[in-house]
Amino acid sequence: MVCCLKTEGEELRTVATDGHRLAVCSMPIGQSLPSHSVIVPRKGVIELMRMLDGGDNPLRVQIGSNNIRAHVGDFIFTSKLVDGRFPDYRRVLPKTRTNIWKLAAICSSRRLLARRFSLTRNSAAYVFMSAKTS
Repeated sequence: MVCCLKTEGEELRTVATDGHRLAVCSMPIGQSLPSHSVIVPRKGVIELMRMLDGGDNPLRVQIGSNNIRAHVGDFIFTSKLVDGRFPDYRRVLPKTRTNIWKLAAICSSRRLLARRFSLTRNSAAYVFMSAKTS
């Protein structure tokens, strides 16, 4: 798994892939930044997730020419960046969206993250999603 952090205007976009799955998350950052894109290695992403797990402390990120540094509370984490360009993930996304899913809640605990999802449709054409952790 690798993760691409990209700034465009007042937006931070995170794109992660393991070669089979793709996740994209965009969020406003409240200030305009120059366009920049870096690739964070798998171990760096895992360590950042550990630092952010269950805490309400803000994350401060500094990106250098070949490393990334994250500050959370009293912890500072530094990782080398991956050389190269992240593949154009937009090319693999469907152009027309027939099924749109929105995440209604984010679980901060890893115990609550689902491993399997099942979709069911009732007679009124509503679709329900249920999650199982085992």
